[in-house]
Amino acid sequence: MEEVKLDCTALIKTFNRPPVLFHLLQSIRAYYLNLPIIVVDDSSDDKKIINKKFCEEFNAYWLEMPFDTGLSEGRNAGLGLVKTKFTHIFDDDNLLQDSTRLQKMQYILENTDIDLLGTVTQNDKICSTFAHKFINVERKEDKDYTKYLLKCSINLKDEDKITSPIKELNLYKCQIVHNNFMAYTEKLRQCPWRNYLKLQEHELFFVDWYFKNFTVATCPELILNATIFVKKEYREFRKRKFLRNDELTIIIE
Repeated sequence: MEEVKLDCTALIKTFNRPPVLFHLLQSIRAYYLNLPIIVVDDSSDDKKIINKKFCEEFNAYWLEMPFDTGLSEGRNAGLGLVKTKFTHIFDDDNLLQDSTRLQKMQYILENTDIDLLGTVTQNDKICSTFAHKFINVERKEDKDYTKYLLKCSINLKDEDKITSPIKELNLYKCQIVHNNFMAYTEKLRQCPWRNYLKLQEHELFFVDWYFKNFTVATCPELILNATIFVKKEYREFRKRKFLRNDELTIIIE
């Protein structure tokens, strides 16, 4: 692989879990001292105080949002501050444990027609290659994406393999990947997250990319670690059913 000068920003949306944010920032700075980092924070006031200190410690830009603004609006706000060609989306419970990961991802994007590149996520219990293709999109009567039924097939099939400029890495075409990926910043701005979705934004984001014919791929050799955060006060926000009434239905075949 040729030497790559990083032109990338790490974009992190965080909510009410300072411990995992700390470890993510720490892991990024262990490998990338000068990488621009934007942390979008819509936590409760007590958690914001802690998060802001962490951002100061690790030289990350801290963007305060009103409490519980939501992931979609938060990411879009952070994206508006990005000045680099590429943006890497991190969940705040991710852990970076690869000193060349970002260079490899940028190199792949710059040397292929891929617009967004995903990878594998791993924690202590499971290593997950979440990469699927939409094989059927059933439109409900109101023609609202949130009423779509998406049937997906598990990817990583030989016919979906892409010739990679990095011979030791395998690339596969797909249409939806995990919530840790690198993409062209301008493409993200052309097809952002839907501001009204506080939760369950992930599938609809990729549906929008699908209908814009933006290209998505995954690289199973690149692994991003994740921590497990089980605090009750955080889980209660994640379980709010009234925010999930219109969520997308996906069937994996």
